[in-house]
Amino acid sequence: MTHMKIEFSMDGYMSILAHAQDSGFEIGPVVENHRDTAYLALRHDIDFSPQMALRMAEMEAAMGIQSTYYVMLNSPFYNSLETYNVNVLLEIAASGHTLGLHWDSRFGATNTGASRLELLQRQIQSLSDALGIPIENISQHEPTASPFIDSTRLPVLEAYS
Repeated sequence: MTHMKIEFSMDGYMSILAHAQDSGFEIGPVVENHRDTAYLALRHDIDFSPQMALRMAEMEAAMGIQSTYYVMLNSPFYNSLETYNVNVLLEIAASGHTLGLHWDSRFGATNTGASRLELLQRQIQSLSDALGIPIENISQHEPTASPFIDSTRLPVLEAYS
């Protein structure tokens, strides 16, 4: 077994992806049915910076790699519905990547009277409406800290299911 010494940087990340490609892995977005080949499902939670996510997405696309980028509607660091950020997110999608919702089941749950599932469906629809594309993939933010929603009742693919 060969051990690689990797720097924690964008260049280090790209070298990991190149090594995975060289080792025969097919690298792609989170999908429900993985292929028969060795498949590396690649995903990113955009917790802090859509601009940094775009930079990463462009680097991956240059390597012929597609992945899934999960967008938060309630990030304390960026407004995903602001026009500039919507355009950044659409650039990520235009480079061949999948966009999904990075949802937090605690968001809005105490004061609306809606169930957590209804709130999740509203978040999916809000992001889809803002971007003008379907959202068919979600990933829970801090899943161990959030109340559980039965994954069999979800309207889309949940990355952890």
